[in-house]
Amino acid sequence: MVKVAESDKRIGLVFSPRDLVVEPSVEDDWIAWWLLQHQNLSAAFGNLEANQPGSLLLRSSKLLQQPLNKIGEPTAVLVRTDLFDKVGLFNENMRQLVDMEMWVRLMATSHVGYIPRALSSVRVHGGQATGRHTTEEIDRFEKDRLQHTLRTSAIYPLLHWRVKCVLRFGQLPFPC
Repeated sequence: MVKVAESDKRIGLVFSPRDLVVEPSVEDDWIAWWLLQHQNLSAAFGNLEANQPGSLLLRSSKLLQQPLNKIGEPTAVLVRTDLFDKVGLFNENMRQLVDMEMWVRLMATSHVGYIPRALSSVRVHGGQATGRHTTEEIDRFEKDRLQHTLRTSAIYPLLHWRVKCVLRFGQLPFPC
């Protein structure tokens, strides 16, 4: 990831797919099922290059379709440190879409690097935060925060017209 980031100063984040390690105790859990259904998070972006403008990814008409987080968990992402001064840190008020919200802000200001092979693994287990942070109230709050970020003047003009319609006329179409 460092090699890709160092290949072009415009690259602000680099990501790769991740492998899922599902513990037997949660194999029948809805979270494990959902994660396995969406194992290839970035598929909606189409064929990714090693380097592309983040604004190109924000223009995807499928940006708000499941899975909402098309980049992945922070363990599968490298972020150029100086961008935190530019876009800010993770939104501490969020619990579920906190990484997606950050990736959107980073994509609006930089290029995105991609490595097409898994470089990390995410363990799916009964005690993970996803299982503890799934209530209707949190879901609604998370969607509102993400919509607020997408409506900012730095991001909204970059979005596909279908995404703009969703933001203008209704709630995000899918649950987190």
